[in-house]
Amino acid sequence: MGIVLDVQQLYTVTKESFAIELDAFPSDAIKGCHIHFKHRVPSSSNVIPWKQAFAKIAEAKNNVIINPEVHHKNKVKTAIEFCEGMLRR
Repeated sequence: MGIVLDVQQLYTVTKESFAIELDAFPSDAIKGCHIHFKHRVPSSSNVIPWKQAFAKIAEAKNNVIINPEVHHKNKVKTAIEFCEGMLRR
């Protein structure tokens, strides 16, 4: 059992307390993640603190499923590359 973390939605609801709320999730409870910025390819320049989000995802000791939840199929590859790059940091 676990959760699928929607980083965009967590940020939308928490804004300034995002880091605190993100830290409240046990890393091993995260089984999947929806990764997008308003259903577009995320970017390091977005207001969402992606470094913090991916640091939390990287802490998970299980195989986390990352869903690059973008609305245009021609943007999926770019979204996946963003996720891979963030996980390599």
